[in-house]
Amino acid sequence: MTADTLAWPLGGLHLVENGPFKSFLNVYGADNFTYPQMVLHNAFMHLVAPTLFWHRAGKVCVGLLALRAVYAYFARLVSRPFGLLVAAAAATTSI
Repeated sequence: MTADTLAWPLGGLHLVENGPFKSFLNVYGADNFTYPQMVLHNAFMHLVAPTLFWHRAGKVCVGLLALRAVYAYFARLVSRPFGLLVAAAAATTSI
């Protein structure tokens, strides 16, 4: 979550200023997972203010939700301490 390319926040700014440039409802989808992921990360830019701070806040929130999902999955599958261990290991790879 630390190394952004310039295209990632600029894509969010373009989305805020001009609206979506791809439709989620077309027959072929949004082409790949990158566009919906960019929209999700930049949701705060759209809701609050189009600044780099809100882009980073969105990335942190998505990262925390992903870690929560990893913990919940492995806590149910194996045990709570194992879920915490796997989530901690996953968190260290994204810093």
